[in-house]
Amino acid sequence: MIRAIIFDFDSTIYIGDIGDSDKRNDKTVVRKSFGEGVYERLNKKYYIDKKDIKDIIDVCKKEGMDYKKLATCFENELFIHQIKDKIEILPNEFFEELSEKYDLYIVSMSPIHYLEYYFSLYDINQKCFKRFLNLNLIKHTSKGDVFKFLIKNEKYKPNEILMIGDNYSHDIEPALKLNMNALHFRGDFNQIYDYMTKNNICDCTKYKKNRKFIYANQ
Repeated sequence: MIRAIIFDFDSTIYIGDIGDSDKRNDKTVVRKSFGEGVYERLNKKYYIDKKDIKDIIDVCKKEGMDYKKLATCFENELFIHQIKDKIEILPNEFFEELSEKYDLYIVSMSPIHYLEYYFSLYDINQKCFKRFLNLNLIKHTSKGDVFKFLIKNEKYKPNEILMIGDNYSHDIEPALKLNMNALHFRGDFNQIYDYMTKNNICDCTKYKKNRKFIYANQ
């Protein structure tokens, strides 16, 4: 029986083109930390263009570089995105209904001040969530460490938790290794709604037509 639901934040609670990739791109953080040409060298060897910041930090650690400097730079950056078109967001009514029956959490690799900024920008009701936690990019080996923390401190059994995320290696795989329930979200909120309706977690039929959008230059 599900008691708690964990959401990833980026590309899970919202979907769509958030634009300005130059401001958001991890390439900028690597350049600020190590100078020009380093990102390109690492990408040629490790294909980091296709990876997340945690993977890049692990690559820097493997190369004997000052990975803590990169982690600190990433966490100090507030990546303010300019939305090029529009993004779709899971509606507050959905979270409010879920929170009446389940403990809701957000576990993200992004720093807390980043999450708080976007909660405000996207008008997400933070009160629906019991807690939101970020992966310590240096201390934690994976999100699995954060999941273990929740299991221990909130006294859940692993099979009482559902993890919803878009990244298989960072969100889903660590959850499955701990025997948690997991939904690999692929960018269509109907996937979440159908999963929850089918499993009697929440009747989401009403939300399929209740779209919430944020537009550019709002």
